Amino acid sequence: MDLNYLLYRHQISLMRADSAASVEARHAHEGLARGYATRIAGLRALLVAPADAGRPMSEANAPAAAEEGRTPAKPFRKQYNTVRLDPQSAERQGRVARLAFEALGREEATSFLNGHDAALGGRPLDLAVASAEGLAAVEQAIAARKAAAC
Repeated sequence: MDLNYLLYRHQISLMRADSAASVEARHAHEGLARGYATRIAGLRALLVAPADAGRPMSEANAPAAAEEGRTPAKPFRKQYNTVRLDPQSAERQGRVARLAFEALGREEATSFLNGHDAALGGRPLDLAVASAEGLAAVEQAIAARKAAAC
């Protein structure tokens, strides 16, 4: 069962026990709250190692993360560690990849775009992403390869 649901039901039972109209109702809600508390403790024991009991989950995971050489996860934070392309560069990358795949086929296009090309003086994918002139040069190289294959 979900821990958040159990915590919610525990709180509801306690509030209903406080506002109970009779002693019997109060005892019934207190009994439910004790039952939820037992289930919460059992679920927490499964989720957190005994040495980490009583600490929040993010702190409990910190030692394992440190041993693996990474920082512990922070809730609600994006984990982007790479540089993102600007929209124009991303468009050029998509355009050259699509053109190469259509003209050369998957294997040859992948090999061409990711390998060093002496005629272009670099890796075609990097040249196409870097500038519009690089894109034009790579497009011409793809057209030449396509014509040579025919």
